[in-house]
Amino acid sequence: MDTEFGAFRMCWYRDLVHGVLHVALVRGSPAGPLPPLVRVHLHDALRDDLGLRPLHAGWSQRAALARVAAEQNGVVVVLRRPEDPGAILEAVEAHALRQPRLETGETRTSVLRTHGIGAQILHDLGITCVRVLSAPRQLHGIAAFGLEVVGYED
Repeated sequence: MDTEFGAFRMCWYRDLVHGVLHVALVRGSPAGPLPPLVRVHLHDALRDDLGLRPLHAGWSQRAALARVAAEQNGVVVVLRRPEDPGAILEAVEAHALRQPRLETGETRTSVLRTHGIGAQILHDLGITCVRVLSAPRQLHGIAAFGLEVVGYED
């Protein structure tokens, strides 16, 4: 697939629990001997589709693609959420009021589930060792998916 940042191979994954499609955009040969730069990105319609500037720092999908495209090997995994009009309206309202959304126990559980889905996709692509495009954080249980994090790039 040709993007504004160059060529990527596109691999689709269906989430059998929620019925949504996730996509991995693969640059070069990430299963090779050098650890690829990897971003597991939770799709944000306001930010990624409409280009709204976030209230918090972090990588947009477009910025992640640009950064990974600068590498010889890398992957951007885009995880999509089930469509929830209520959640979208809450996000629009929070953005309009310039207030960050509150993190709840459910949000934290969702983040852990997201890491697991992303790890399964990376494992399926044959990746065992990664450099993560993110601020350093503890990724609990990531080794259970056969992944080793060797560094972070923010």
